[in-house]
Amino acid sequence: MMLLSSPSFATCNSKLEYEGTLQNNTSFRENSWEKPLAGYFKVVSGTLMSNECGERYVQLTIKNTDSIRHVFEEKHITAVMADQSTRYPRSIREDVDAREEFIVIADFGSSQFPILAVVTRDERD
Repeated sequence: MMLLSSPSFATCNSKLEYEGTLQNNTSFRENSWEKPLAGYFKVVSGTLMSNECGERYVQLTIKNTDSIRHVFEEKHITAVMADQSTRYPRSIREDVDAREEFIVIADFGSSQFPILAVVTRDERD
């Protein structure tokens, strides 16, 4: 009897592994990216995580740069992937006080390519 191995039947380890800190450095042209919704938020820092299944997560520290309260949603950030594609995270909604920093885990779904950057777009630009 001959047994065949197929990747479609393989299971992956879903345990998240640390990939490093977010550097937000890419040499890709920004005009090729899908832009996030403009707001008063900036990424302060981030920790990249993934698993063998290709699921991509980032623990982000984000700051409301305005002097009033705002609602932060998933459309305020975009991940730039190594294949130059962009993607939004799954559902996020946080009420954020003026000048407050907060931490959120952003789930960017599965991709064979790692996250190179997580970008925001300032309302004042």
